[in-house]
Formats: sequence, C-alpha cells, structure tokens
Amino acid sequence: ELFTEGHDLFAADLETFQSEDLSGEEAELVSSLETKHEEYEATARAAIDAAEAGNMERAEERAAEAQALSTDLEESASGLHDIEKADMDEQVAIADETTQTTQMEMIGLTLLAFIAAIAIGLFVARRISTPIVQLSEAAVAASKGDLTADVDDHVEDDEIGRMVDSFADMQTDLQSIFDDLEAVSEGLATGELDSDIDTDYPGTYGRLMANLDEA
Repeated sequence: ELFTEGHDLFAADLETFQSEDLSGEEAELVSSLETKHEEYEATARAAIDAAEAGNMERAEERAAEAQALSTDLEESASGLHDIEKADMDEQVAIADETTQTTQMEMIGLTLLAFIAAIAIGLFVARRISTPIVQLSEAAVAASKGDLTADVDDHVEDDEIGRMVDSFADMQTDLQSIFDDLEAVSEGLATGELDSDIDTDYPGTYGRLMANLDEA
C-alpha cells in the first residue's frame, strides 16, 4: 500500500516537472530519475512478489537492491532540487536587479521633472514679476509727478501685456496733456491767451482739454 502511494506521488511530481520549461540539465536529470524509478519499481515489485510467494530470501535480496536504488533516487532528486533552487535564486536576483534599475530610473525621472518644474516656475515668475515691479515703480514715480519712468514691452498678449500697454498709453497721454497745460500756463503768465491745445484724447482727458480749449 505504501509502495502504491509512493508510485502515485512520484508520477504526479514527474508530470509536474515535465510540464515546466526545463533547462537541458534539468530535462536530463528528470529523464534519468524516470529511468531509475522504473528500475526501482520493477525491483521493489519483485521483492513484494517473492515475499507473497514465501521466498523470503529472494524477497530480502530484491528489497536490498530496491533500497540501494531508492537511495540513488533520493540523491538524484536532491540534485534536481538544488538546480531548481539555483535557478529560482537567479531569477529572484534578476528580478531584484530589474526592480532596482526601475526604481533608480523612476527616481531620476522624478528629480528631472522636479528640476524642470522649478526652472519653469522661476522662468514664469520672472516673466510675471519683472513687468509688475516696473509698473509698480512707474506708478510710484507718476504719483510724484514723474511720467518718464520706462516700462519694458511685454511680449505676450495677456493681462499683464495689456496692463503694460495701457499704462504706457496713459503715460504718453498725461505727458502730452501736461505739456499743453504748461504751454497754457506760460501763456497766461505773459498775457498770451491764444494757445494751440490738442483735444484728441480719450474719455475724460479729451473732455477736459476740449473745455480748456474752448475757455
């Protein structure tokens, strides 16, 4: 009964091994194990048959031969196990190396993306902050009566660009208006009331200068 159970177990394990993708050395070992097991089975069955027939001397001889074959089978199976373990360890090592390489690549890409984000952020911040700082300084200067502060052109057609253009137009209009007012004030101081006043200004500027010209 134990012999039959062992036979079934070996057959199941052998089928499992043969269904796997074996290397040349592993396939050779499996084939050798199958051959040795067939020899072992034949010898063991002969021992059982002799015992059942009452020929104990022959049964003991065959049993000793089967035991020797069993030991040889165990050694061969152990060798196959060692090869399988070595293959598994190699696969694990390759997987670990691949994982580490992937992790390093991901870290490198993350750092690169982080640096790129900082660089883009600084570039955008500079593009935004420079005209705003200039506008702030020009506005402070205008509040003190200085309309000559320069504001660089903003290339992009966005809110900041439109604000820069509008401020520059306002500077130009105010400077022209102040020039006309200065000419009028100098004429009034000398008794000259006939002044050439430009009224071509937008909105309140235009109405103010039109009223002044009429007066």
